[in-house]
Order: sequence, then C-alpha cells, then structure tokens
Amino acid sequence: MAGRSCCCGCGRGGGLEAANHQTNWIAQQRDLGREVSDDAVLRWGYGTEYSLDGGHVIYAGQWEDGLRHGFGTEYQDTPRVYYKGQWKAGQHHGKGRDVLDGEANYYEGHFANGLRHGHGILKLANKNYIYEGGWAQDKMHGFGKLKMGNGVHYEGYWDNNQFHGQGLYTDAEGNVFNGTFVRNQKNGCATYKDIEETTEQGLWKHNIKQGLFKIIYSNGSQFCVNYVDGHMNGAPRGGKCTECPTLDEKKACVCL
Repeated sequence: MAGRSCCCGCGRGGGLEAANHQTNWIAQQRDLGREVSDDAVLRWGYGTEYSLDGGHVIYAGQWEDGLRHGFGTEYQDTPRVYYKGQWKAGQHHGKGRDVLDGEANYYEGHFANGLRHGHGILKLANKNYIYEGGWAQDKMHGFGKLKMGNGVHYEGYWDNNQFHGQGLYTDAEGNVFNGTFVRNQKNGCATYKDIEETTEQGLWKHNIKQGLFKIIYSNGSQFCVNYVDGHMNGAPRGGKCTECPTLDEKKACVCL
C-alpha cells in the first residue's frame, strides 16, 4: 500500500539487535513504496497503523521486530476487503479469515508464509463457488470438496489445483464419474452412471474409454462392449462380462 503510515502504541526495542531489526524494517517498508524516516520507531507489541493520506486504519494488532506478528487485522481501502487472523514476520501465518469482496466472499483457514496452506474453505458467492479441503502453497491439494452453482460437484483428491487421484465427479447434467484422475483427466478403472441410471464400468485412458466395458441398464440387463479409442468396436454381447476369451481381451478386462 503506497503512502506513509504511522503507528500508535508500538514499543521500541533496545540494543544492537533491535537496531538491526529496525534497519531491516525500514528497508522493507521502503521496498513497499512507503516513506519512512531513518529514525522511525521499531514497532513492537500491540499497535495501530494509520494511513496519513486517507486517515484510515491499515492494521491493528501485534508487532514484533517491526513486523506484524501475532494476531491482527489488516484493512484495505474498502471495508469489503480485510484479513483478520494470525501473522508471522509480516505475513499471514496460522489461522485467519481473508475477506475478498464482502463477507460472502472469503477464504477461512490456515496460512503459511502468506499462502493458503493446510485446511481451509474458499467461498465465492458471486461465482456460486465453494471449496473446502486441503491447500498447499496457495493451491488446492490433498482431499477436498468442490461445489459450483451450475450443479458440478467434485469430492476427492487434488494436486496443484487439479483433480488428481480417486474422486467422485458429478457434471452439470447429473452424470456421475467415480474413479481415478490424473491431472484433471479420467485415467484408470472407473464407473460412470448417467441420469437414466445406466452404469458403465471399465478403463479410461486420457478421458477416453479403452477396452471391454460392462454396461448395466436400469432394468438390470447387462452387456459387454469393447471400446477402441472411445469408439465401440463390434456388437455388444449379452452376459455378465466375466469371461475374456482372448489374451488381448484379458488385458482389457482389468477393471471388470
């Protein structure tokens, strides 16, 4: 945030160590574009930081070594955007609530070194978007649940903001895929159930059906269908799809 600031209620450290911390703090403030004099007070303890240009509170909370440290609240130019929670060495660290655009749009959970890290909830009411689960370095990671306003749901594992691992995905029409993802693509054994209660079980590779699939209709009848690159190869055959007569089909039957 540009512009000068002042802090009321902050203490001053002592000795050579405090002087070094003060020098580092002054340099950090100048890197952020703030005007700070060489004899600025090293902030320590509880204090409130005000903007001199607008007269509003920038930060209210605890300080250590001239940095926000402990519990405190950071305010932006608008009351619709603020952070309230734990700090460490000037960064969000620990548990906090980051309000992004009014109280209905926020992240609440754990931070590490200024990034979302650990368990948390991201809710964006203006986009009908809710995610609750694991985070790592500001990315969805580990187990989590995503719900979107268009009916899309995902419950499963993530890596670097992508579906990765076992997951249950419901699309906007209500069709359900239950299986394994690799970097957002269906990869591995899975079942797919459409809105008419027809279930397909088999192997997906890079979002494409490959090999023998067992199809079960809502009336209980079963058929076996062979897929090559997502296209049906040959006529469906009746039965429970328990036998693979040739070596190639045995490979294709790995998911049945």
